[in-house]
Amino acid sequence: MRRFALTIGLALSACSGGTSQNAAAPEEAKLQPGQWEMTTQMTSMSSGQQKLPAEAMKPVTVSSCITADQVAKPQPTLFTASKGSCKYDSFYMANGILNFTMKCEQPGSSVASTTQGTFTSTTMDAEVQMVTYTADTQMNMSAKLSGRRVGECTAAPPETAKN
Repeated sequence: MRRFALTIGLALSACSGGTSQNAAAPEEAKLQPGQWEMTTQMTSMSSGQQKLPAEAMKPVTVSSCITADQVAKPQPTLFTASKGSCKYDSFYMANGILNFTMKCEQPGSSVASTTQGTFTSTTMDAEVQMVTYTADTQMNMSAKLSGRRVGECTAAPPETAKN
């Protein structure tokens, strides 16, 4: 379960904004490149008739360096640690609003997620609903995410987790 929390945190730590189509409108918010910390707090997790143990609900913080290129052109691989097996069903990140749905397929399982939230150039808050399907079970998860830019990218490894 911790891996799912890390995936969600990584997923949202690498978002980008769009560009305004109206020259008279104020400049649209978009995430600033740099070091970001995203905290994932699971709010519910269940598999079949069982609820998962409380330790699976601990918050997880992920730190990630987000580059200008990643901010300019978000790809599904930026939003999950699934090595390219994910595709957007829909994606919108503009005017301070973040909404996307994504599906990830891997041998023996698939994950469908919906993310809705808000952002500024240095902060993000979102709620995520995920459903994981395997041959013998379905797991439902909900999480709250909060993120913030903490400065320029550090020389530390680009992705670390602490809880």
